[in-house]
Amino acid sequence: MLYREAHVLLDELARRREYTAIGDAANVAARIERLTKLHDVGILVSEETRRRVGHAIRFSPAPPTPVPGKAEPLQTYVPVGDGAETNAHSSTAGPPVT
Repeated sequence: MLYREAHVLLDELARRREYTAIGDAANVAARIERLTKLHDVGILVSEETRRRVGHAIRFSPAPPTPVPGKAEPLQTYVPVGDGAETNAHSSTAGPPVT
């Protein structure tokens, strides 16, 4: 009987970790959405999104901003055009990142 109880407990713990990962991603996304108002931009993306996009879109870094639940300030990026563009970018952000 003890084996069965341990198996059920481990299964439950594994499920909780999955919810935590999903919960963290959802919380970060909500915080990024709120940061658009602070930085006065229409769209901000995370470091992970910027990395996955590669060179298809150019980005300007927004100032790193402290957010609840994170020890380090959150780095976000403003899309400024496709990878072929070289013109101006948002005045609230730094130089373009490709």
